[in-house]
Parts: sequence; structure tokens; C-alpha cells
Amino acid sequence: MQPFDFAKNKPRIEKVVNERLKKAGLKDPEGFTLIEGVVTTIVLPVLKEVNSVGGKILPQVAVIGNSTGIVHYFYLEKLFPGEGLD
Repeated sequence: MQPFDFAKNKPRIEKVVNERLKKAGLKDPEGFTLIEGVVTTIVLPVLKEVNSVGGKILPQVAVIGNSTGIVHYFYLEKLFPGEGLD
């Protein structure tokens, strides 16, 4: 996985995320705010043994609804497919 420069890519992220929010029909009366930085989630495999802990790390960005407070997460690999950000 290549390093991801959030500040450099912020305009791209905002553009793509806003397109995804509109496409999904998600709305907030006061709009959304992009949370600064990258969030990571570890996807754990089904554990067959106690010692088999581990999994793929999936970097994400998040936006929060300004009036609702609902947080929406977007995987970088889905926002920018083919760029090696998985």
C-alpha cells in the first residue's frame, strides 16, 4: 500500500465523496463536513484458533452530517480504484 497524503488529496476526496453522497440520496439540511485524516478498520478473518488474529487494514475517510451528527465512512480503495490505496 502506498502512503496516502490526506492534505494533498483533500479536494479530490471532497469531490468524490460529495458525488457519492448525492448518488446514494444521503442528505443533511446543513451539509456535510469532511473529517480531517484517514480512519482505518481491521477486517478480521473468521477465527479458527485463538492465535489466528489479524486481517486486512482498510483505510477510509469519513464525513459527518452537520445537523444530524451521522458519520458516513468511505473506503479509499472504492473512491479511487486502481490507485493502490487498499
